[in-house]
Amino acid sequence: MGGAVSIEWEVARHCRNTDVDAEANPDYPVANATAFEIRPNESYLSVNCPNIFGELPDLRSRLRRILSDLKTKPNRRTIKANSWFAILSVGPIVEIECQSTGERFRVELEEEIGDTSHSGIYGQTGATSEEEVMALQTLLAACASGPAGRVRDLEPD
Repeated sequence: MGGAVSIEWEVARHCRNTDVDAEANPDYPVANATAFEIRPNESYLSVNCPNIFGELPDLRSRLRRILSDLKTKPNRRTIKANSWFAILSVGPIVEIECQSTGERFRVELEEEIGDTSHSGIYGQTGATSEEEVMALQTLLAACASGPAGRVRDLEPD
């Protein structure tokens, strides 16, 4: 682990188009709970920490940097233009508690080769029922600090 992420920072979760509701309020699209499912091979929820790139002037520039890293890192993923970044505040995340374990969530830097902002949200894997998992994912979705941003809108002008 690379250390705790400041509670004053934000994290970004790259998510599929189907994980974001852009229809209800087109000016403020929000990620659904399904955006916060842990991949089967991980013990934490993968996110990125835009604040790592503090030298860049704004969130859009930082998300562009994350997007570039995701596209070029050794274990890169396919990034579709209609995918999204959900932006979450770390402060409320660390207040979430898994009922099954009594453990509070924590956000840790988990730098990977080619992805210096990679981070993880820990605490969800102790859930013992599908209902608890969905409740925890819903709580994460409620930590949104702003509207989700579509990847195609981050591409250079």
